[in-house]
Amino acid sequence: MNDPQTPRRYKRKNRLPDPKFQLRWIGTILGYCALALIVQTLVVGAQVAQSADDFAQAEANLLQLINGILIRSFLMAAVLVLPCLALMALKRTFVTAGPLYRFEQHLKQVAAGEWPGECRIREGDEHQNLCALINAALESARAMEPLESSTVDEDREEQAQEGPRLAA
Repeated sequence: MNDPQTPRRYKRKNRLPDPKFQLRWIGTILGYCALALIVQTLVVGAQVAQSADDFAQAEANLLQLINGILIRSFLMAAVLVLPCLALMALKRTFVTAGPLYRFEQHLKQVAAGEWPGECRIREGDEHQNLCALINAALESARAMEPLESSTVDEDREEQAQEGPRLAA
């Protein structure tokens, strides 16, 4: 169990790790949900309108009443469903976007010539296998003996003289 006085080492920050990705994902999900609500409203409206036509003896205000009911039911469903779905989608994107953001930051440090240590992500986050693979690849690259700069320069000169190579 966690001791309340011991700070969590990898606590989530109160911000979006990758806002562009997360907001696009949430927008897509909300768009699908809005489309589903519209289709549901149209189907119910068509059913009710068909029933109203069958009752030719009904009052003339029946169609107006039905339209009002459908609009109110759509708005109530949208107000109740869409914010809940947005929060659920946001929570779900953290377990995907957080690790991707962490990988990006870790690899930027490595590319800058720093050794940030082992890449770690929170337990329960997506991409645990990718994290382990990144760590294994970086450890393997680190274990290799670095080439001397003169050898690298000679290889570059040789490639420049040969020109571009075509794949066989």
